[in-house]
Amino acid sequence: TLDTILERIEEQEVIPDCYPIIKCVSDVRGSVRHSAINALGRCKNSDAEDALIKVIRNSKDEYDLCYAIGSLSMMGATKAIPEILPLFKNGKGEVRRAALCAIDKLGGSAFLPLYMEALGDRSLSVKYYALLAIKDHGDETAIDVVYKRVRTILSKKRKINSDELVAAFEFLNQFKNHDEKIEKLLEWIKSKKWDFLSDREKEGFNSCFSTNDLSYR
Repeated sequence: TLDTILERIEEQEVIPDCYPIIKCVSDVRGSVRHSAINALGRCKNSDAEDALIKVIRNSKDEYDLCYAIGSLSMMGATKAIPEILPLFKNGKGEVRRAALCAIDKLGGSAFLPLYMEALGDRSLSVKYYALLAIKDHGDETAIDVVYKRVRTILSKKRKINSDELVAAFEFLNQFKNHDEKIEKLLEWIKSKKWDFLSDREKEGFNSCFSTNDLSYR
């Protein structure tokens, strides 16, 4: 019953009184705890932020951490950035992904070196969201790491496709006329790796590089 009530509260645009919800953040029942953490994301209150930061500091539960990071991101809690950054070293890929998404939203281009470093993460999900962050906030300094990531992805045929390449194409498209390396990469993809692309990736490639006779069928 308590879980259902919290879920209903979470559906509200703004929650004026967060104190009863804060009490539920330490509930021993995971479903109640997680619903409370999610609901706090709707609270525009420093006490709610502090309660979520406390979760990040003290909890070892993967879902506690992910939900708390998501709620802090929703609140625009920039003061939580120093607490979120250490979670890039967390052993769980989903926690690292949540941390990256939050820093992307809260910190923007100021953390471009972190997004570039995250392209070396062992989690495909983290790599994908790192590329999205680079696409939105990257500059010429990120060309090399994105170039290398594309080469690595296409070094062999994949059993599982992701949207990494689409995000990479969209980023490289911004600099295609400023770096000869990008043109060489595109020619390499067209001449040797076209069959390695999924239909969505081919569509993304052609959408980004349809000028200067770069489009390929």
